[in-house]
Amino acid sequence: MDIQAELKHMSDEIFHEELSKKMLDASLQEMEEDDFLIPEDEYNEGVAELTKIFRDDQRAKFDQMEELCKQNIMYLIKFAFGRGLYTALEQYFVEQSQEEPFRKLVEEQILQYPEMTQYSEYFDRREQIHGLYRQLKAELNDEMKEHLISVDVGWENREYGVLRHSFYLGYRAGLALLESVTPEGENIQQDMDDKALRTEKELCINRGHEGLPVIDK
Repeated sequence: MDIQAELKHMSDEIFHEELSKKMLDASLQEMEEDDFLIPEDEYNEGVAELTKIFRDDQRAKFDQMEELCKQNIMYLIKFAFGRGLYTALEQYFVEQSQEEPFRKLVEEQILQYPEMTQYSEYFDRREQIHGLYRQLKAELNDEMKEHLISVDVGWENREYGVLRHSFYLGYRAGLALLESVTPEGENIQQDMDDKALRTEKELCINRGHEGLPVIDK
C-alpha cells in the first residue's frame, strides 16, 4: 500500500468543495446574525459592477483572480483544521499548553508577513492574486477601483472566517478523538471543558448548550 497516496486520497475526500461552501456559508450566517453583512454586500456589488464594464481580457484576469482566491480558501481550511486538531491534543497532553492558540498557530503564521512565505503554495497564489489585482486596478477609473477594493476586502473577510470555523472544526475533531480513546471512567469533558471554553472565547464562538462531542465506544 502506498501510504502517501492513501493519505492524499483521504485528504481529498475530507477537504472538498462542499466543505468549502459550508465554511463560507457558516461565516456568512455568522455575519448576518451579527448584522455585519456590509463587506459581503459590497463584494457582491463590486463583482456585479465590474463585470458590466470589463473587456474580455480584463474579465479573464478577474476570473483567474477569483479562482486563485477559491483555491487559497481550500488551502486555509486544511491549514486551520490541522492546527485546531493539534491544539486539542496539546491541551490534553501538555499541562501548560499555549494561550491563544488560534492567534499563535494561525493568525501569526498564515496572515502575517514574512511568516506566510513559508507556506509557499498559499503565498505563491497570493502573489499571483495581487499581481492580477494591480494590473486591473491600473486600468480602472476611481469608481471602479473602489469596487475592486471591495472585492479584495470581501475575500479577506472570507479567509478569516473560514480560518476560524475550520480551526474550530479541527479542534472539535481532536476532542472527539480523545473522547473515543480515553479509558472507561476518565472524563475528558471535565478535564478539558475550561480549556475548550477559553479556546471558544478566543474564536468568539458560542457553544451554547451543545457541549463537547461524545463518540460511542
